[in-house]
Amino acid sequence: MSGRPVKSRIKERLVSILSKRRVSYGYELFRLYEKFYSKTNLRNIYYNLKRGVASGELLVIDVKRELGDYSWGDEVERIYYTLGPYAEVVDNNLNLKPAELKPDLSNEFNRLIFNLKSDSKKSSNKQRVINRCNKLISWVKKSFENPNQLIKEVEQVKNTLSP
Repeated sequence: MSGRPVKSRIKERLVSILSKRRVSYGYELFRLYEKFYSKTNLRNIYYNLKRGVASGELLVIDVKRELGDYSWGDEVERIYYTLGPYAEVVDNNLNLKPAELKPDLSNEFNRLIFNLKSDSKKSSNKQRVINRCNKLISWVKKSFENPNQLIKEVEQVKNTLSP
């Protein structure tokens, strides 16, 4: 297998930070990473955030333009992240307060269920899709107050795969 490995220590640590913080944006994650772990560069954090989103370990829940007095101008674009359904928290011993912002994950759920439905139709590896369904169900149970209807949607996709 060529290319970079799928696992990343930095990505695992970002998942740990978000497990406590719930919601955060890139630069804040960079500052928290350096506070609790080791020095790194900002580009490395953004690279791992992008890879985490691609793998489903992290979710982009909001992109906001905020005004302020910055060295580059008067506006900043903040991309807010939260844990995704495929995140596995390794180190959970951080002393962090949760963020005030509560994420709206309904759009993200709709995107994930759409992807699962299309994967179930075209994927030759049914067991992989079933495993993703199981992870999505456990994420829905943790992330939503009334998960029953959402779980039924995932179970419907899962039932189409079972022999």
